[in-house]
Amino acid sequence: MAEKLYKAYVKTLDHPHVLEMIVSASDGEAAAKKALSHVKEANPEKGRSVAESQKNSVVLAVKAAGKNGCIVINKLPLVIFEEISKTVAKKGA
Repeated sequence: MAEKLYKAYVKTLDHPHVLEMIVSASDGEAAAKKALSHVKEANPEKGRSVAESQKNSVVLAVKAAGKNGCIVINKLPLVIFEEISKTVAKKGA
């Protein structure tokens, strides 16, 4: 089965936030497993051990996301990029 994109929402005990992850997997169950295995990937040496954090984490929800292997993350106003371009041009002059 071809992989699809999923959004997985993961909560770790005693953390005040929910992680929203974009996961590539064959189905929702595989996406949930992959999301849990990714807990602590960014900072494995800080705080709890990887194993403990993964044990204390739960997937709150998984839902299919995107189409044809693509997902839009954000829409930003064009004016932001116009202002950045002006600022960069001024610094380069």
